[in-house]
Amino acid sequence: MQSSPLPPGEDATQVPVHPDRIATALFNTQFAPEPNKLSQHQLNAFSEAVRAYTMGEGIHSAYVLGNASALNANAFPTGQVINYKPDAKVEPITLSPESLHVLVLCKVIAANGQTLNDDFFKTKLAALDEAVPQYADVPISSEIRNELDNTDDGLWNAELGETGSAGVLVRRTGASSDYYIQANCTVPVLGRECISELARASEAGNGMTWKQFINSGQFAYWKQAVLRQVIVD
Repeated sequence: MQSSPLPPGEDATQVPVHPDRIATALFNTQFAPEPNKLSQHQLNAFSEAVRAYTMGEGIHSAYVLGNASALNANAFPTGQVINYKPDAKVEPITLSPESLHVLVLCKVIAANGQTLNDDFFKTKLAALDEAVPQYADVPISSEIRNELDNTDDGLWNAELGETGSAGVLVRRTGASSDYYIQANCTVPVLGRECISELARASEAGNGMTWKQFINSGQFAYWKQAVLRQVIVD
């Protein structure tokens, strides 16, 4: 019989193997919005993850963070870190099209004679919104990926993605202020296609382990796409 994560002081002879119980014991919730508590949607989703990963055997550790969100009952919760074992098979239901996020901050340096203040940047926000669209007519996708060298075989336009954002941040130190252009984006179309590809391979009995996936061309392209997109934005 395989062992499963259990609460302290309990063993397999005392507790029946049940996904809900394992999820509650496995996920560290001390930093959750409600410390040491899972919402019902989180419990349902994490229990499915436990079931998918051989009753938790494929999960090394898991943490619910302070920015956790489970508002969308039709989507896997966000705001948690799940560390999978390298030899565990990737379960597509635990991936999101926006699993890979990149945040970039670029400090704004004043030109000679230029004064940077809040009023100056307020006049630039509309232009920033126009320059960085939420969605692109031609988003980066797996269709333009050259499988031989993992490069693009077509053109794509930058986008922030469904949960991305762009704006101006200010850091005040005493009487001085430093301003930064902030961009936070994903590549949801490419992410969705990558997950679908994983799901098809899994259904065909050719599912990847996490080690294989992280070392694959598909993952490298997904990661590079987010990095390149946030720089373009």
